[in-house]
Amino acid sequence: MDSQQYCEKVLRPGFLPIWEAAGGSAEGYTLVENDSKVHISGYRRRLKLSNGITCSDWPGYTPDLNPIENVWRTPKSRPKIRFRTPQRRPRRITGLVRAAQEEWNGIEQEKLDSVTG
Repeated sequence: MDSQQYCEKVLRPGFLPIWEAAGGSAEGYTLVENDSKVHISGYRRRLKLSNGITCSDWPGYTPDLNPIENVWRTPKSRPKIRFRTPQRRPRRITGLVRAAQEEWNGIEQEKLDSVTG
């Protein structure tokens, strides 16, 4: 997704109506984005300025503040090992769903405890 797509498909139809309904920066709200190229482009900056959107300073490479994001790595990587050969891959969606559930349920409690503090 490039910055124009981000503005036209995400910010304008999804974010701006909510921003305006909530009162935006007049009510003290700020938009939080990371340092993705689409978030720092000139196109996005002009949209932000023309709509009075304020952004908070968000340093790049900050640790993820959502603990579940640190857990996703496990169930996302295990199927690559589980289905490394075509013969082992599920042939139906039900098999894929079952495998995903097994991988999620197989995450060790210690792993979950370590990311939630």
